[in-house]
Amino acid sequence: MVDPDHGEHPPEQLAGGEGPRVQWAAIAVVVVLVAGAVLLARAAHHDTRPSAAHRETVPPGPVPTASSTKPAVHVGTVYLEHLDQCTQTDHRHHLSVALGVTNLGHRSLVLLRVTPVTSDASLVQPNDVHIGKRGCAITSPDDTVRLAPGAAAVVNLGFRVGPGCPRHALVSAQVSFDSGAAGIVHADSSQLANLDRLNFVQCA
Repeated sequence: MVDPDHGEHPPEQLAGGEGPRVQWAAIAVVVVLVAGAVLLARAAHHDTRPSAAHRETVPPGPVPTASSTKPAVHVGTVYLEHLDQCTQTDHRHHLSVALGVTNLGHRSLVLLRVTPVTSDASLVQPNDVHIGKRGCAITSPDDTVRLAPGAAAVVNLGFRVGPGCPRHALVSAQVSFDSGAAGIVHADSSQLANLDRLNFVQCA
């Protein structure tokens, strides 16, 4: 005789067999997800380096101090004096100024050259230079100008004034000396004339 419930047992057995499989499949999925999350976290950690535009740079080393550089050579003092009484002009296109140069140091200096300086060459242009021992040095001496300690010379600088008003132009000079073993020495003068007070016709 056939058991009437015989056909219902296999489905129960199949249903009971699917339980462990589903659990293992779920565990496997969880393990895969956890492993993927760990890998993504590591990758994100390694890729969070700053871009080139935001990378920190190593600051430069300390600036060399006076003790780490070659000390400056002092050859004494050169005194430059504006000789206001030697300023001459035709109030149109000619201007000459002068300065006295005195060696206050303890070694002789050879006056090599004098460079006229102007703040605006289109208004006032350097023209010529004369060096003498006295007066306003209208003419240059034939021999080399050597300044012994305490000795002095006079430098006269000529400028050509242009068609524009030179009211705000500045004129000065740089004087270069040969100090022997100490090398070449430069001295810069202050402003040698107030062109606003010289009444140039271009400024009328």
